[in-house]
Amino acid sequence: MGILNELGVDENRLTEIVKMHDESLKWMYGNKKEIQELYAGKFIAIYKNKVVAADINRKDLFNTLKEKYSEKEIEEIFIDFINPKEYTLIL
Repeated sequence: MGILNELGVDENRLTEIVKMHDESLKWMYGNKKEIQELYAGKFIAIYKNKVVAADINRKDLFNTLKEKYSEKEIEEIFIDFINPKEYTLIL
């Protein structure tokens, strides 16, 4: 038994979610130009290769998602911030 199971985390579900988020990230970068034009300066929520919500406030975005989706679906939704044009994020 792995550490995740000991913590009560379903490793298969976690793997599934990570794969879904990876696919969403690939889709987002594949559509970067359009997404940048439409959502610059906002947090976006991607589900099944579609932007399903966007907001300048992350908390408001989560509240919107809670109204529309189940807890399981929310786990599968990928959230990211779209930098305004000409801004560079340095980590």
